[in-house]
Amino acid sequence: MQQPVRSCLSSDGVMLGSIVGIHRDADTKGARWAVLDSGDAEHRFLVVPIVQAINQGDGLHVPYDAAQVLSAPVLGEPKRMYRSEETALIAHYGLGDGVTRQSSPAPPRPGTEPLLTMIRSEERLSVSTLEWRPYQRLRISKVIRTEEITEVITVRHEELVIEDLPISAVERLEVSFGTARLAANEDIDMVLHREELVIHKRLVPYEHVRVRTVRVTADWPIEASLRKERVDVEREAL
Repeated sequence: MQQPVRSCLSSDGVMLGSIVGIHRDADTKGARWAVLDSGDAEHRFLVVPIVQAINQGDGLHVPYDAAQVLSAPVLGEPKRMYRSEETALIAHYGLGDGVTRQSSPAPPRPGTEPLLTMIRSEERLSVSTLEWRPYQRLRISKVIRTEEITEVITVRHEELVIEDLPISAVERLEVSFGTARLAANEDIDMVLHREELVIHKRLVPYEHVRVRTVRVTADWPIEASLRKERVDVEREAL
């Protein structure tokens, strides 16, 4: 059994493992089964048919999904396949006797041309499993910012009000006899009051902040140039 080191991919684009062995047909000697190292903790060796597999640049593509390959019977010895193990694999993949033993193609009938077939290959884009990786470091600190605030405050102050009031006959007599309370040309002193603003600033707690991380899902477009084989037929005049 040869030991090629290649990757094997399922029909749904899952990397099944590395090809560590090939089992061939006992009659035709053609490659029929590939032994894969799954690389899991149990270190299982998976088996998948490669009769209809397509060899591409990123590995060998088999026409079976990952669930069917992972649930297939495993070999007791990776380098040897018993008849009972092969029968169980045939039943699991639903191959039938017509696929297990490759028969020789029938000769073309007289007067008919043989049918020519060709397998085309193309590149397909596959994305590996996403991994969480650190990408940014954040530092959290407090700073003091100055903000201009304008408020309207009502303040009071005293003003002098002078009113002209008529005097009575008694007050006329007092002034005439010089017994009035106010003498002429006498100054009056008064103290006026007003309110003044006294500003006090104090630091008070006003908000509680909690910091946590959340996972945000974003769509990232992936662009790649893929190659695809094309069959060209050239005609020559006889």
